[in-house]
Amino acid sequence: HEGTDVPIEARAIGATIEGLRLWSLYVPNGRALDDPHYGYKLDWLATLAADVHDWLAAEPELPLALMGDFNIAPLDSDVGDPTFVP
Repeated sequence: HEGTDVPIEARAIGATIEGLRLWSLYVPNGRALDDPHYGYKLDWLATLAADVHDWLAAEPELPLALMGDFNIAPLDSDVGDPTFVP
């Protein structure tokens, strides 16, 4: 994010250290497919994808690592209690 209008939910921080771009991400939780937060998550990921494309196009020789909490749990074994719904 650039500028002074910092998002309410800041979800990424990055740095370039010794020629390696590092980003720590906290991807929004989409909750359920019919929840408005799911659309927010998809928009957030689309913006991230566009940014990554731009970064790689601008400096293709500079390695990039995206790390963090992607809030994706496709299998029941990925969560402690698959029956829990907050």
